[in-house]
Amino acid sequence: MKQPTDKLMINLGHNNPPVTIKSIEFTNSAIEKLKIDNLDFGNKKFLIIPFNVPRGSHLKGLSLTVVKATKIKKFTLRFWLGGRSHEHNLGTYKPYRNPNDLGFTCVQVNKKQYDIYQEHTNDKGLYLTNPKVADKIKHT
Repeated sequence: MKQPTDKLMINLGHNNPPVTIKSIEFTNSAIEKLKIDNLDFGNKKFLIIPFNVPRGSHLKGLSLTVVKATKIKKFTLRFWLGGRSHEHNLGTYKPYRNPNDLGFTCVQVNKKQYDIYQEHTNDKGLYLTNPKVADKIKHT
């Protein structure tokens, strides 16, 4: 006997309907395969897609922000400090081109995030200081 399903079959009239993505792997190939035209933005200007990373790792809270209008993919760190959530932009994804232009890929984000994690967290992995403020102080 055929089991009833809760899903309604709605044909939108095209072969590639918009996709809602829950999370992606932290690899360059996964970021490259992410097609912005196929994402379901709804009425939002951007989407925040978290990465699949181990819970206790230094990459905890890392996500990919995809902007609809400019089609830019940015690495964003989301963390809690003082009972409030904060976001810190780590940089725009730029693929590897050649040895002279390394771009800004998962390898560089991993190094940058590790330095931030070592400098701003305690033994339990909780943020004690805001990396956004420290970044502004370093640039001045």
